[in-house]
Amino acid sequence: MRGDIFSLGFPPCTALSLHDSSACIPAAYSTCVLRRCIEPGHAILSLESGLLRGHSTVPVRTIIVVVVLVSLTALWFVDSWEYGVKFQGARYTVRMLLINLAWLAVIWSAVVSAWRRPSFTTNLLLHWLLFAWLGSCAFPNFGELP
Repeated sequence: MRGDIFSLGFPPCTALSLHDSSACIPAAYSTCVLRRCIEPGHAILSLESGLLRGHSTVPVRTIIVVVVLVSLTALWFVDSWEYGVKFQGARYTVRMLLINLAWLAVIWSAVVSAWRRPSFTTNLLLHWLLFAWLGSCAFPNFGELP
């Protein structure tokens, strides 16, 4: 006798046998919200595992990641500006640019602060700001919605 669930006499799992349609949408929404809250934390710890050990210095790889993301964001806005104005409107596109510039100013000030006065708090704040920006408004969708 095999040790899996199918050998115990349970029917095969299907989407219809597990959830009805009234439970699927809230379940998908809650997992999406939960994932948005948990994944940045996992990303922070995967980029800077020294945070688990209480390191105060910001690693060079974090600075490289910030520089690469700022460059990619600039290219994103240059490349998709026309689509943003066409599909989302000039007002929305300019607002997203200003919001991203504000986020980047705060992130760069955190980089400078963490580099000048290393502490665990500034290191954690820098990484939290970086991934909060990535999870919230970095690389906005300016194209036509499906």
